[in-house]
Amino acid sequence: MKNIILIAIACVWLSACKLPVIAFQESDLDLCYIRQLTEVAGGYRGHPVNDPLNKIVGPEDTTFKGIRIYACTLQVASTVRNHLVEETILNASNPAVGTIEPMKGNEFRLYMTVMGEEAGGMCVYIPGMFDASGKCLRLGPAWLGTWNAGEFSFYKTLQHRAARQGGSGQWYYDRKENEDRRTGSVTLSGTGGALRKQSVRMVTDRVENIASLDSFRVMRIFRRSPSQLGADKGVLFDIPEVFQDASVLRFIRIKP
Repeated sequence: MKNIILIAIACVWLSACKLPVIAFQESDLDLCYIRQLTEVAGGYRGHPVNDPLNKIVGPEDTTFKGIRIYACTLQVASTVRNHLVEETILNASNPAVGTIEPMKGNEFRLYMTVMGEEAGGMCVYIPGMFDASGKCLRLGPAWLGTWNAGEFSFYKTLQHRAARQGGSGQWYYDRKENEDRRTGSVTLSGTGGALRKQSVRMVTDRVENIASLDSFRVMRIFRRSPSQLGADKGVLFDIPEVFQDASVLRFIRIKP
């Protein structure tokens, strides 16, 4: 179950072959980087309360001011449970009781960027896989959406294609896939009772204005799961229950 959740959270798949190093560093993640990524996706829909079902036609916004970046680093570690040693996934800044030692290997770094000062602003979630030396091996898929008090709602997905010979690679946007997902995604009740169609929704442990926080924890993740009969259903991942650790997805502000 933990492996399933990790795939749902990070959306980074390991490969048996050696992965090319991507020319990406944490310092590259800034307002300019997110603006370029947003333009590739064709913009974002701001102020979801005014357009809860994303029915407004016309161009979406590609301009925004200010950025805050949060990060969460996940590592594989060994723990003792009932006198048996087993592997688990831990937040690098919050080791769990009974941890023997984190494994020296690849780690997942999850980045959440928050734009603007008020609810309805854009947010972008970017997962990455890095080796022990800090070199980036894989990026994305990235999720693009909006943030509200205590939650993030995502309705667009961008894929990252790594260059065969290394380099920065390229982000690309599949319009048909995203339009199908956007119009067919599960409708969930958001903060204040507003409804919004979305592919993924993350709920945090604090309901304050996210742009004012230095840290927050993701406690629940709702994800769209279309059935074979054509009906959409939502899948709920309760993070504390799955990982036995309420702080495994703790994001800490790293910029500014």
